[in-house]
Amino acid sequence: MAIAVAPTFYTGPLTMAPVESSQIAAIGYDAATLTLGVTFKQGGHYRYAGVQPEDFEAFRQAPSAGRHFDKFIRGRYSYRGVQNPPAGDADVPGALDHLTRALQSTSEQIMRSEVRAAMAALGAS
Repeated sequence: MAIAVAPTFYTGPLTMAPVESSQIAAIGYDAATLTLGVTFKQGGHYRYAGVQPEDFEAFRQAPSAGRHFDKFIRGRYSYRGVQNPPAGDADVPGALDHLTRALQSTSEQIMRSEVRAAMAALGAS
């Protein structure tokens, strides 16, 4: 009689990387524990146990992260939702959005300042 062993879920931080996808915000992987982390754009962060490195690499390089997830990950691995992901997990996409907005705002401020200076120089001559 075979004894089923429950998967072990890694609870430490994962390095998450944003992906181009309408469904998925970021993915991360811990090779030592075979743990895949997925953060969805609609909310929710999940850990998938027993994901082999080559399966993660295929996911990472897939032309469509959402399609790959639906076809090769969803329903194939044990998973667990993470209510409060460790620092560094789900924060990456939000931090990138924040930095993008800050850079855009800074660029706009610099351009406005340069336009004002140019207009002042033209008015002064």
